[in-house]
Amino acid sequence: MNSVTVNREQLIQIQHKKLTPPSPRHWVSNHYRREVEKEYEFFVMDGRARFDTERASVLEALGRKLPQSWKLRRDWGGMGAVLVRAPVIIDLRGDGTSTGDFEYLSDIE
Repeated sequence: MNSVTVNREQLIQIQHKKLTPPSPRHWVSNHYRREVEKEYEFFVMDGRARFDTERASVLEALGRKLPQSWKLRRDWGGMGAVLVRAPVIIDLRGDGTSTGDFEYLSDIE
């Protein structure tokens, strides 16, 4: 059974106006929207990142914009490198960023 969190004001509206509570589908779409809006830093790592990002080496930091695939192939193709991303946790305003765990995205071929 799906559960829905309703705040106090919504509960009062539901009781007085006989409104229906928000559906779990609405919650999922909002949750997904927040996930999509999250910022990521992109990196090129060696091939070990396919299996274990903790032991792989970062070869290049690419910034927050997803690079074009032809540029990645031009620079890193045929070397066994992979594209990974990490969520931005803290933006240090010009001094860099703090990121979360790496997530493997794709091979660069």
